[in-house]
Amino acid sequence: MPMIRNAVRKVVIPDHTGMFPILWNVLRPHNGERILDIGMGNKATSASAMAAQGLAVVGMDINPERGKFSKTLDIPVVACDAAALPFKDKVFEYCAAVFSLHEMDPTSHDAIFHEMERVAETIVIMEPLLRKDGLGGELDSLWFEAMKSAEKFEIYQPMEYWEALLRDLDFKEIDSILIDIEGDITEKSSTAMCAMMGDHFQKEGVSAKYLADLRKLAERLKKEGMPHSEVLLPIGRDDG
Repeated sequence: MPMIRNAVRKVVIPDHTGMFPILWNVLRPHNGERILDIGMGNKATSASAMAAQGLAVVGMDINPERGKFSKTLDIPVVACDAAALPFKDKVFEYCAAVFSLHEMDPTSHDAIFHEMERVAETIVIMEPLLRKDGLGGELDSLWFEAMKSAEKFEIYQPMEYWEALLRDLDFKEIDSILIDIEGDITEKSSTAMCAMMGDHFQKEGVSAKYLADLRKLAERLKKEGMPHSEVLLPIGRDDG
């Protein structure tokens, strides 16, 4: 059966809290279905949203320190490489990488996608779209250059990139959604975001130049404001 590749749909939401409801509306998951969260991260935000939806969540991160969040969420967490998942074939209904793949070496993405497809019937990707203009473009560029200097990754890809990786797999259907968050980021949120970036820069040991550039951008954000980044939500699934 040929793969069904649906046209990209754009969905506008008032704020970031509407992102996961869009995903649940597409997937229609049943209570207790199993989902693997690839790169659950520091705050386990995605794993928390999945658990709140009634899914049986398994967290995964290459950093074993992430396991401390499992005590709060009461979920198992496995420390491993996303390109070599220690699970049997098709043991999950879903496998999701939520705002995590842009922090991984792009040369590993193909192997990661094949592993996600191996262990799950449906895979979900949620990624920010690169901003090329305005303060958003400057901020994204600063992220990229600072992480590159520390031999880390912060590389945002277009929808076509993620769709191409999905097309290489054996899915029956690809569904792609572009999420547009209305309005500008609030001053409170932008201040918190820049503080988070500053902490991350210091943790990764980037040079003082990038921290100085970040402080300048933070001051401009207070005066000029900045739109939200659009969010990409490509989904590959076997259920058709």
